[in-house]
Amino acid sequence: MSSSLEKVLWLFGHAIIRSPTAKPVHAMPFDHYRFVGAPRGTAPKLLFDVKIDILDVRSGFSSTERSVFLGDYLDDPDLRWTADMVRSVALDDLEPIEDFPVKWPEYADELIMEYLSRRRAPTIWHHRQLKLYGKASETKTDFKERCREELSDDRNKRMDDFKKIFFHRLGSLERRSIDLLSDRQWVEEGHKLLVLADVRKLFAEAKENASLVFVVDSLQSSSLVKTGWSIPSDRELEEQLNSLWCDLERGHKNIFGEFESLAAEIDSYEVSFAGQQVEIYSRGFVWV
Repeated sequence: MSSSLEKVLWLFGHAIIRSPTAKPVHAMPFDHYRFVGAPRGTAPKLLFDVKIDILDVRSGFSSTERSVFLGDYLDDPDLRWTADMVRSVALDDLEPIEDFPVKWPEYADELIMEYLSRRRAPTIWHHRQLKLYGKASETKTDFKERCREELSDDRNKRMDDFKKIFFHRLGSLERRSIDLLSDRQWVEEGHKLLVLADVRKLFAEAKENASLVFVVDSLQSSSLVKTGWSIPSDRELEEQLNSLWCDLERGHKNIFGEFESLAAEIDSYEVSFAGQQVEIYSRGFVWV
């Protein structure tokens, strides 16, 4: 291929061609090719080996792509390539042949630049509220996980506040229960002590179970909530404790569910081509 290197910048809709040589592009020598194993055809097509740099200021997205495009030779300078006139090819599928007398169109660079400005822009993931944008080749699953991480501080604060309220209610219920049982008239003092010991043991187990729920940082940790606390000596206490545990499971699920829904508020964002830079490494003809 030609060793000359020209840079074509496409900035805000304007093509600027900079060349290290004073010779016009159409006057330079160009390499000629055919497809490997195919006979040389009689119709030339235009070959561009380009590097495309994309930088989207708003999202911070950047990518570099090296591509080879093959497009129709158009005699009319006012015509532009349509989608069926240009395609990507691999250089390995081409082999050099002897040169043939054909003139490089003066408007050829305009064809490739105009085509590249119209092609479909890369699409990345976007979370509007968090102002997060996806990275090149980042899957939706990976991007959602980043959104979860971004929300984790707020979620943990909400969970800490809920945890303080829950343990305050649990401690109040324990103290109230101990006081009521202590003031009750018992036939045997030994029975009273056994009941109080069982209740204290029960609340210690309840605190351990609740702590486990809050330590496991997952929506599924609400499944660790124990259900069906049994206090034969005091059915009213049993009912209050089980009601409190329902509040624990429901509150835990609600907080996780709220932030999980927020993390899932993902849409797509089309990267802007306004800052696209196209560097043409070489040009040539392919005979088909």
